Amino acid sequence: MEEEADPIARLALERFSIPYLYPYQRMAIANALDGMEACAHEAEEELPRGQIVILPTGYGKSLCFQLPALYGPGLTIVVYPLLGLMADQSRSLSARGIANVVVRGGMEKEELKRAYAALEPGESRIIVTNPEALGRPDTLKALAALQPRHLVVDEAHCVAEWGDSFRPAYLELGRLAKILAPRFLSAFTATASPAILSRLAELLFGDEPFRLVAGLPDRPNLHYAVKPALSMRQALRESLGVLPRPLIVFVPSRAGAELCAEELRYQFPSIESRFYHAGLLKEERAYIERWFFDSVDGVLCATCAYGMGIDKPNVRSVLHYGPPASIEAYVQESGRAGRDGKPAQALLLREAEAADYGAEKDSPTNGSLAEGRKRRMRDYGLLAQGCRRDFLLDALGVEDAGARSCGGCDLCDGTAYARAEGSEELRSLASRHARRFDSATARIFLLGEAHSGRWQASIAGSGSMSAWQTEEAEEALRRALELGILSCPRHGPWKDRLIPGRIGILD
Repeated sequence: MEEEADPIARLALERFSIPYLYPYQRMAIANALDGMEACAHEAEEELPRGQIVILPTGYGKSLCFQLPALYGPGLTIVVYPLLGLMADQSRSLSARGIANVVVRGGMEKEELKRAYAALEPGESRIIVTNPEALGRPDTLKALAALQPRHLVVDEAHCVAEWGDSFRPAYLELGRLAKILAPRFLSAFTATASPAILSRLAELLFGDEPFRLVAGLPDRPNLHYAVKPALSMRQALRESLGVLPRPLIVFVPSRAGAELCAEELRYQFPSIESRFYHAGLLKEERAYIERWFFDSVDGVLCATCAYGMGIDKPNVRSVLHYGPPASIEAYVQESGRAGRDGKPAQALLLREAEAADYGAEKDSPTNGSLAEGRKRRMRDYGLLAQGCRRDFLLDALGVEDAGARSCGGCDLCDGTAYARAEGSEELRSLASRHARRFDSATARIFLLGEAHSGRWQASIAGSGSMSAWQTEEAEEALRRALELGILSCPRHGPWKDRLIPGRIGILD
């Protein structure tokens, strides 16, 4: 059975009669769902556990936490500044048949007891409260025991504007969030000056990374491209040699960020490269942030912990070393490039797949919403015709995305890679010299390592991958065997000798 294409959109239509979600809403919802999913499964992928969302009045901020609350089990706590807003929100939810509980100051013990009782079996998924009520020890203890899924601070500018003046309870929200330990923390506001945004981030997130949803999702000055690779190391090295800088390389893990920076320092000693992730000390992160902000040609290898609220305008390129968790995450992270409005590059490196060589693409299967978004991101990488910008905007729900003029992508300008580099050389080797080489001698032959005169330069294909490094050629050979570009009999007289695989790629 094929997975539903957009269950969140269906939920919005069925429960709220909303036929269209704005791109900003989709980003905020995806951030929350991705973060909660990663937290629940202790995923290796380092995803921020919070976000600040700046949405204009009338853009439906409430849907950004109501829909995730309805989609999965668990408690959502929503903090409002005023009793009137709390009452309005509760009435609105009840009118739609969404069970909710209000916890406010002045409630009798029996009222609170009934409210908590409604939360225990999961009858109510949303609790509406304010900072003062949330900060009461009995309330905090009761809600922490329920292991809330999502903590939401609405009208979040009040945290900074009121907390330092007449609502000291707002200054405690960061501490309360640590006690409640929600899977994800969202702060919503209609407007926020840089000073208010900085103070809000400080009070709610402290040293922890967060996502910032603000700004236009369509970036006409950004050129999108995808590069399939038999060797991710080779593709990274080659791309770093040509992409304009300053440049951010997004990698999926802390260890990967450190290894990437180390590799680039070795390959390009004249280029300053450093790494950044949430595991660094606060002072270390601040130092790296200052260094990169002032850099005119540096390379920062980072997890998605970088960039939340850090607006470096002159990043010329963003390279993803493998696809992120979702389209929304990719649009936000690639959008770190070209904030000054000048031309910039967004390049996705991904491992080559059998579908790149004409094999039938795997059919979608049932799975979690997070898995569905990952498959959508995979579809972007495998796109062979059309427009990448249209694909991204359509995935974000931008109406009439296909009617827009593409400001630049590899499919529209004809620069897209038909297949991964090294594919033809490997297939040609197996076709012209079938059963002659095993993997080790094939690598020597392709690199042109003419040890002791074993290979003659006149033999077709010798040195055809001379620009590659040994580890890169070995990686490409392994991947080609996995995909079926090459084959290697395990028995018989030609055991371990390379022959053409089941996938044909030569024109």
